[in-house]
Amino acid sequence: MSIILLVVLIGLSLLGIFGLVFVRRRAYKRLVAAVLLLCGGLFFLFRPVCTPLDDETLAGFSPPIELRDDATFYGHPIFQRRDGQWHHCKTWISRLFFA
Repeated sequence: MSIILLVVLIGLSLLGIFGLVFVRRRAYKRLVAAVLLLCGGLFFLFRPVCTPLDDETLAGFSPPIELRDDATFYGHPIFQRRDGQWHHCKTWISRLFFA
């Protein structure tokens, strides 16, 4: 699902960019600019943000973090092991509202 969403958003963005270049009427340019702003906003809000977890937090997990299979909006695991350290990954907007 994440690949499909990404392809759709990139496609709409490209359509908007080409629309701004080739559309001659001012009303259509505003519509195309609005679509571009919407797509850019979606890219910004749903980008993944990962923060490292400290040892105290890791010790408090039940079930253990290695056994969890939670997934993000994009289908990626929420808890990821990177460079030997566990990270908690969420979308930017979810981290903003549900820290």
